[in-house]
Amino acid sequence: MIHLGYLGYNETRKTAFVPNEEIRQELTTVVESKPWNEMVTFQQESDSLLDATLDMDGATVAAQIEKIHNEYVSVILRFVYELYGESGAWKRKSSRLPNE
Repeated sequence: MIHLGYLGYNETRKTAFVPNEEIRQELTTVVESKPWNEMVTFQQESDSLLDATLDMDGATVAAQIEKIHNEYVSVILRFVYELYGESGAWKRKSSRLPNE
């Protein structure tokens, strides 16, 4: 979500952050309304991806990235649709975040 502009990144602290109150409120609403078992599964798959990366197992890395892309990108895009109320294909309204 950093590359889409919905999260900021603090290079000094090496942490991500929600850059404004509107996005923070929407993210809180979405997170509170989603079942956590999906997030636990995503975390476990992320751990497997990291292990495969450190083991230099290219085939497993490729398979994990494809699985994450196919199963979780739609969740991220659904959040964006909910945030902006877009119907159809998502288009950034501008290169800047709302309320900047």
